[in-house]
Amino acid sequence: MGIDRLDYWIGKKALSADEIDSNRFLKATRQYANTAIQYGRNRYSCKDMPLFADCIHIEHLKAPRSITSHRTGTEPVPTVWSFFHNQQNLMRLLASLSQFTGEGKYVNVAGEAAEYMFNNYWYKESGLLHWGGHGYIDLVTGNTYGMKGVVHEIEDVYPYWELLRSVNPERGEMLMKGIWEANVKDWNALHYNRHGDFKKQVDHANTWNRFWDGYKDPDISSDLSFISVALDLAYAAYSLGYQKQEEAPRIWAERLLNLIIKQRDPETGIWPNLVHPQISKRGLNIFGRKYPQATEPRVYVGNQLNHTITQMMGMLAIVENAQKHSRLGEMVRIKEAVEKHIIGFLDASYDKESNKLKSIIIDGTDLTDFRIEGPFRLEKLYFGAKNGGAFLPQRITPLYTSVCARGYRVSNGRRKFRDYLRDMLKAVGIGDIGIEKNSESLLNFNTNALEPAYIFALVDLFRVEPKPEFLKMAERIGDNLIEARQHTDSGLFTLEDNFIIQNPVMDKPELQEPHEGKSVIEILGDSHKTANLDSMEPLALLSVYAAQTGQYNIMPSWTAGGLYLKVSSVGHILGKEIQLWFDKLALKQFYKDNNIDCSWNIDEN
Repeated sequence: MGIDRLDYWIGKKALSADEIDSNRFLKATRQYANTAIQYGRNRYSCKDMPLFADCIHIEHLKAPRSITSHRTGTEPVPTVWSFFHNQQNLMRLLASLSQFTGEGKYVNVAGEAAEYMFNNYWYKESGLLHWGGHGYIDLVTGNTYGMKGVVHEIEDVYPYWELLRSVNPERGEMLMKGIWEANVKDWNALHYNRHGDFKKQVDHANTWNRFWDGYKDPDISSDLSFISVALDLAYAAYSLGYQKQEEAPRIWAERLLNLIIKQRDPETGIWPNLVHPQISKRGLNIFGRKYPQATEPRVYVGNQLNHTITQMMGMLAIVENAQKHSRLGEMVRIKEAVEKHIIGFLDASYDKESNKLKSIIIDGTDLTDFRIEGPFRLEKLYFGAKNGGAFLPQRITPLYTSVCARGYRVSNGRRKFRDYLRDMLKAVGIGDIGIEKNSESLLNFNTNALEPAYIFALVDLFRVEPKPEFLKMAERIGDNLIEARQHTDSGLFTLEDNFIIQNPVMDKPELQEPHEGKSVIEILGDSHKTANLDSMEPLALLSVYAAQTGQYNIMPSWTAGGLYLKVSSVGHILGKEIQLWFDKLALKQFYKDNNIDCSWNIDEN
């Protein structure tokens, strides 16, 4: 069995129950993991299926079902989602728990899930798993389904490659090669698409042996070459290159990143959002008459502004991975470009006074006052744009504090990262970390802040500047988090009722979507009772314990985790249908109101 290879992941010192319970953060994390293991898997079919459900109800301790995502042309039946690629935070958490506690069951159940995927949902043609934003497993039937067509997609995921290859080295390697083979269309142009074919015939022996004659211009197509896809491809290739001590995959990863860097703005250093030109010209459709440079790859607007966070964390993860494997010398230029991109973006977009992000072109042009007015070449507008509106500045996600702190640590103390971190923490009432590294800090230990991102940020800051007050503040926010979001009985986490789901994009109320600017309770009509098993909270709490004990080497940093069907940059699943699943009368009314025709009997499920 593949999980036999995981014994070395188990810590040599086994902690007693009393030792675990004596630390509130470790205790809270273990309670969460125990519930996820007991109730999140092996409950939905007669099969022995050790895959985790994406979410479970905090009272019923079962996964709700959904048909709203079932879009394959087959009969719409309710399914229990298991998006394995959206469970990488959970995998990292379980593996880390075994290392901290010396209890093997945590990494073993993570390994069992990975092994089951390799044994049952692995495509030998491509080497891919049935995963990604458009591919999931139904835990009731074991069938595979997809969303908007069954295609492979990987972006903003950064899988836990160390675990996957530990479980199955051969298929793990083929998977790391397969995401390149499936998504790269032209290797000389490094022309890739966000979507790939699960069943593409691939010669894995020659993935990295292709002839390279320098970059060539790709054919213009409708392909969406978001840089988030390229970053996941690069992360996989670098990871494989480090694990196998092979140069070839690292060379291809470097070529891909350099392709993006070639297209950054020469003045600001900001990277484009897409790499290859598109036929549709969705950016020019909106901005072109006033800003002919505002093609889709060159604009960051609306809710895209906060989505960039996962791209930045991915860039920093790539750099940190090189540091970890003593290969940083290979990517000095890339490291510098990453730092310049993040700082350049914040220089152009971040407004310190309001703690918000402005819509921008990558040359630094501020689009806040740009009025969207037709006529338009394309009927459908993109970016959330509406005729007659303007893009509102967006409330910055707390995860930008994580980016700044991670950038500060990975860059070996670059001042600009610390300055932005200081501004952001002050803006949310956490206090002043001090104008300089050796300055006195003035923190607010009465803060009500409770976002996991602030914990990640403070732990990273503490690693660079080991001041007791920074750790104390991380502990304070951890306590707030446990009190506000963790359920006492189950240990699961849900958002507080007053949490605002998404910022309004357009400046006029009549141009905003119904869900924009609404709280959890306004959207759901009840308290949030569906807990995501890939949530960031327990990983953040475990990072506090790592800081308390100095065990950073066994604590995998938060990178992203999949964001599909989750509140942007927060990580919680929020859907009216799954919230109502155990209230049959309300569910029937929901389907009626949304014109969802059900041929199955709700009362029997």
